[in-house]
Amino acid sequence: MTPRQLFEKITENDDLGSIMAKGLITHTPLVVLYEPLPSEEQGLALFYESCHRVLQYLCAELAVGDPHLDNDMLQLATRTLAFIRQNLNQEFSVNLPEWPVVSMVDEMVMDGYFKIARNEGGEDLIVPEENPYDIKIRITSTPPGQAPEEVRSGWIGVELPARFIPGTVPVQGLVDGSLIFRTGGQFKVPYRVAIDELQQKDSSAAQWFLENLGDNYPALLFDADCAETIQVH
Repeated sequence: MTPRQLFEKITENDDLGSIMAKGLITHTPLVVLYEPLPSEEQGLALFYESCHRVLQYLCAELAVGDPHLDNDMLQLATRTLAFIRQNLNQEFSVNLPEWPVVSMVDEMVMDGYFKIARNEGGEDLIVPEENPYDIKIRITSTPPGQAPEEVRSGWIGVELPARFIPGTVPVQGLVDGSLIFRTGGQFKVPYRVAIDELQQKDSSAAQWFLENLGDNYPALLFDADCAETIQVH
């Protein structure tokens, strides 16, 4: 099966419009569009993420400013992605998770880059978030990941500023950069602050991160079930 063949199947589904299929075809490079889909789960995960990204972009392009119509478009994109997921899972015997398509603005609000504020006239505005890490967590069990187990277990007991990102979150492996999907939400923590806190508890674990990721790595992600919220700002 090629991406083109998969996208054309979308138009045959009565519950889905062809607008999403046409958008996926248009925004997928030709060299990819006619090549067989990868059979391994990692390649399929990357393809699934690219479909999510294209559908999100299409919804932004097609937005008209009417909340109801724009939400209908996002729901159509979510159903389209679910159809793609179902076909990939059946064709290749993988287990890609459900992943709703939300607006870029909503995603950036969830990630903590922006917040919704209200002006004097009662209108909602999108403004930069000054402090995206609005809670404090304590790591309670060894987080999953690609770092050695003795390094990951060093996090237990460390308290960190964080922001909770709900739902399905794509997470890159720290060692090989591979993509996996975590469900149930993730705690996002600032990298440099996290390493400084880890340094006080387990200097060898902190050193592993500095040697392998450097001083300015993006924020770290922790599974929701390996930490507890101890403070809300």
